[in-house]
Amino acid sequence: MFLYSDFDRNLLNECVAKFRDQISTTYKSFWL
Repeated sequence: MFLYSDFDRNLLNECVAKFRDQISTTYKSFWL
């Protein structure tokens, strides 16, 4: 039995990507 279906995995990856984009944007605006 799998804990995550493909849909859940894709959704998680999308959330992680958005989170990383937000962090990198915040980081750049803070340091530049």
